[in-house]
Amino acid sequence: MDILHDICQAHPEGDFCVRVVFDTGDTAVFDCKPYLGHPYWRKLGDPAFFRQVRVAYGTLAWPEDIDIAPEDVWEKAVRIAGGDDCQVAETPFEPYR
Repeated sequence: MDILHDICQAHPEGDFCVRVVFDTGDTAVFDCKPYLGHPYWRKLGDPAFFRQVRVAYGTLAWPEDIDIAPEDVWEKAVRIAGGDDCQVAETPFEPYR
């Protein structure tokens, strides 16, 4: 069984990408564009909506219960050098208003 790695930080970037920091300290860029054509993730195509990305329980999350599993992000994200260190294993969940 593979080890699951939680996302502990997420920062929206241009061109529908998210810079993430995993609980391992690895920093990577995850490209969300391949998801935009699927009905579940279609709202992510709105730049204002996309910028609302947060971390909830180790997962990339947006309002309206839209999320992308951390194992997908871990597998598909491109690692970058000189990333941030993760200060916490999990960001507390803050409900959307």
